[in-house]
Amino acid sequence: MANVLNLRALQTFNMVAKTGNLTRAAGRLGVTQGAVSHQVRALEKGVGFQLLVRHAFGVSLTERGRKLFQSTEPAFRLLESGLEDVSRRVKKHNLMISLPTALATKWFVPRLATFKERHPDINLFLDTTDDLIDFETSEVDIAIRFARPREGNFHFSKIRDEVLVAVASPHLLSEVRKRKRSPVLHDFPILEDTFDSRWDQWIELSGLSPARPMNSTIRYSDSAVMISAAVNGQGLALARKIMVEDDLAHGRLELFNDVEVKLERQLLFLCRRNERSRPEIAALRQWLSGLG
Repeated sequence: MANVLNLRALQTFNMVAKTGNLTRAAGRLGVTQGAVSHQVRALEKGVGFQLLVRHAFGVSLTERGRKLFQSTEPAFRLLESGLEDVSRRVKKHNLMISLPTALATKWFVPRLATFKERHPDINLFLDTTDDLIDFETSEVDIAIRFARPREGNFHFSKIRDEVLVAVASPHLLSEVRKRKRSPVLHDFPILEDTFDSRWDQWIELSGLSPARPMNSTIRYSDSAVMISAAVNGQGLALARKIMVEDDLAHGRLELFNDVEVKLERQLLFLCRRNERSRPEIAALRQWLSGLG
């Protein structure tokens, strides 16, 4: 009996019994329906009795099939649990982090060395994308996003509020100020981030004329590219403060004024609810909160 009850055939039978359908079982197992039928027939031949009754809408278990399923299901659950535990142990020091490319380039990566100094045993994998993350289907452990806080099947915490500031290269500002003591918006080419287009709001808060030189506006879908253009003296940019902090600190950019446009979105840390206390995830969350 032991020779005929091979693990693959039992696994196939167990999946057919759970799904009640040969096609669905084949999909779950990643094989063809023909392969599933072959494994079940081989198992029936080996045990010497019928396990399934096939009908138009799927399959049902015979009495003996039901008793076999009652024996195999707990064993397979235990096996799956053991495999998941081993997998978690292997990957426990690995973190896959999803975040926008521009944020990774301008803020996260330049600061990453301090995290690695504190936690050299944690391996990080960066997935740079703006796409939404479904924690139920994704391998991502942590997502960092500019978003409005909302409830969902995940845990979230705020890293920081975000604001927009107007910046330009010191050289460009100096050249304009040579010609005019108090520069106005018309004196600059305008660099606009299509994701955060708030020039009209910034103009109102700054008490400036509502008109702006639309014919000299360049629009960017990538904020990191827009900031690079500003650093290279190509215009005045309205950028997220978090993205230009390093450029301001190193003198590559300069604030036009002290006006800040507050955004409804915040920089959020997201992870699975049941993993929020996982040591590696908690360590990264604590480190990020210190950067805020």
